Amino acid sequence: MAHASHYRMDRDFFINIRAAGCTLQTMAESWAIGVETEVTNNRYRELNSNYRATGSIGNNFPLNLYKSDKQNREIKHGSNYEYTPIVIDLIDDFNQRVEFNNPARPVDRVKGYTLKQIQSSLHGTRGPHSWKQRLKSQHNNPTEGYVDELFNEYMYDNCR
Repeated sequence: MAHASHYRMDRDFFINIRAAGCTLQTMAESWAIGVETEVTNNRYRELNSNYRATGSIGNNFPLNLYKSDKQNREIKHGSNYEYTPIVIDLIDDFNQRVEFNNPARPVDRVKGYTLKQIQSSLHGTRGPHSWKQRLKSQHNNPTEGYVDELFNEYMYDNCR
C-alpha cells in the first residue's frame, strides 16, 4: 500500500531505484515499513485499547506494538539493512538509546511528525539530504533541531 501510494505520488522516484543506490532503496523501504507500522498500530489500538501485537518485544508501550522489534535493532553502517525505523522515529517519542540504556542503539530525540508531513516532505526528493531539509523547512516541529542527528543514524549509502 505504501509503495503503491508513493509510486502514484512520485513515479520518477522508482525509475531504476536499485541502480540509483542503496540509500534510495533504504528511503523507499523505510517509508513503507513506517506506514505499515503506524497504520497497523493505530487501527488496532482504535479497535482494542488493550491491543498487544504478536511477536512484540515487551509488555510496555510502545514495545508491545506491531513491528516494535524495529526499535530494538542495531543499525550498523555497512549492514545493507534497508528497513530502518526512521519514519517511526520521526513520529514516536521513544528514544531507543535511552530506553534500552545501550549506546549501540540510535539516538532518537525527534518526535511529533505525522505520516502526512513525512510524505509531503518525501515527495520529489532524490536523497536523504533533501528529505531532511524539506522536513525541517516545511513543518514546524519543536524537535526539528534533532532531525539531522536522526538522519545521520540511518541515512547513509550502505552499499558494499
